[in-house]
Parts: sequence; structure tokens; C-alpha cells
Amino acid sequence: MGADARVTGERVSKARALLERCGAGHDLGDEQAVERADSIAAAAAEYAEASGAGNAAVLDEHLRDEFELRDADATMRTMSDDPYLHHVPMLTGGVGRDQVHRFYRDDWIPSWPPDVETTSISRTVGADQVVDELIVGFSFDRPLDPDGLPVTGAEQARALCEVTGG
Repeated sequence: MGADARVTGERVSKARALLERCGAGHDLGDEQAVERADSIAAAAAEYAEASGAGNAAVLDEHLRDEFELRDADATMRTMSDDPYLHHVPMLTGGVGRDQVHRFYRDDWIPSWPPDVETTSISRTVGADQVVDELIVGFSFDRPLDPDGLPVTGAEQARALCEVTGG
């Protein structure tokens, strides 16, 4: 079997799996099944974007880049061309790519201990905005903010609310 036939076979297999999940296309030939699956996938993508699910996926990537990869450049790639960030408790952040990137690179990301973990509590998705309520857990092994708390090394958990988009 040539490479083109294998790829076509894989595509047909994936198309049929999608159609099966949708309860459709049982009586279609291979070419029709692929066309129907492509149509369903395109409609699903449009629906996700219109419902704000696209924004939610971008926020998931943003949080991964920020807290797991700890990569300011990758975090910035998830943001608009003209971002602003207002970190309310600390009255810090920035306006525009340069200031926001500096904040992530120099202040926010390096301040978190390496064992930081986020747990989603609630997510509200609107057409152009996502609101996440998170618990951020970590070992308190460094000063995190000017709250005056002595560093103890103990496990900590803090609530974080992130409003994205809009």
C-alpha cells in the first residue's frame, strides 16, 4: 500500500470514528464520509469560536505556559497584540506587549516556586471573555508579595481569579 493510500485510509478511519461519535454517516462511502466529517469538524470549530470555547483553549495554553513551562515568551504568544494585565492585589502588571512581557519575565513567573500547581474551581465562558477561579498551591519557600508573611517552607494555597478577553 502506497503512502497516499495509507494516509487516505487513516483519514477515512478518523472520519468514520467522528461520524460514529455523532451518530451519523453509517451508509456513506469513503469519500462522502470524509466530506461529511470535514463539514462537521468545520461547524464544530465555528461553534467553539462563537461560544467562547476558542478563548478557553487559549487560556488553558496560557496557564500551561505560565505555570508549568514557566516561559514568558510562550505565555506572550497566547495574548493579543496589545495586551494589558492588571494584577489587582499587587497593583502591578503592564500595558502593551513590552510591559506585560517584562512583568511575566522579570516579576511574575520567576516569583513562583518550582512546585506550583493550579486547580480549577470554576470557569465561566462567554462569547468574548473567560473567567477562571483557581487555587494555586505551592511550597512557601520565597517571598511572594509584600504581605509581610515570613517564609516558612510550608505548603500554601491561594485563590486566584483570572478574567481573560473582553
